[in-house]
Amino acid sequence: MAFIKSVECGVLIKFKRIYMKRAESGFTLIELMVVMVIISALVSLVGPPMFKRVDKTKAMAEEKELQSIVETIQMTAFSRKTPIRIRLEDKVLTVLDQDGTPVDSTLEVILN
Repeated sequence: MAFIKSVECGVLIKFKRIYMKRAESGFTLIELMVVMVIISALVSLVGPPMFKRVDKTKAMAEEKELQSIVETIQMTAFSRKTPIRIRLEDKVLTVLDQDGTPVDSTLEVILN
């Protein structure tokens, strides 16, 4: 009987060791929730400045595009040696002569 008890205790001890290893190898739900809270806090701190930077970059790109359009219009006015007017209707920028007639169809620009 002592032999059977020792075998039973040995099996029970082995079972406990296997169960404990399996239980120790994973994460608990609370640990995962804490990690998610930390990540969400970091995103809430870092996210808005990054979105502002993206908006600022888009605005700078649009400003440079408009600046190049104005420079093209200035060169056209200089080459024609006449004043030129600009008309903006429905996001279409049209370059006009003094008379109000369009200068050139290639200078018509569609703005986004």
